[in-house]
Amino acid sequence: MSDNACVVDASAVLALLHAEPGDKHVRQVLLQGGVFMSTVNYAEIVGKFMETSVSPMAFHEWFTQLGIRLVALDEETAFMAGELKPKTKALGLSLGDRVCLALSKKLNLPALTADVIWQQLAPEYAITLIRHTSL
Repeated sequence: MSDNACVVDASAVLALLHAEPGDKHVRQVLLQGGVFMSTVNYAEIVGKFMETSVSPMAFHEWFTQLGIRLVALDEETAFMAGELKPKTKALGLSLGDRVCLALSKKLNLPALTADVIWQQLAPEYAITLIRHTSL
């Protein structure tokens, strides 16, 4: 597996799609391979695409080219995500956010995200931000 292996959050892929700050970092990580994503986060991205004029076929082709390995939500990861609810409620993390964090913990890989607030969960969770911040 690549040294840059990680679990990617929907926010990072959407930054790539919209050419937002941090998109070059995401692209670099994707080129090196070993990138995983929960099917829950995938559903978030599909939902965002369906709000645009992009055809489902064009989206599918685009996403497939990214080389992200989708991981179905299993009982263990779902439970871990549920356990995170009380700890992350004040931070405003969504179910998708918690699933991404749980999957990263399960796979022992950092979570790649654009959401700066996630830094508050370090060092218990390995978080890699796609943008440099001054927190």
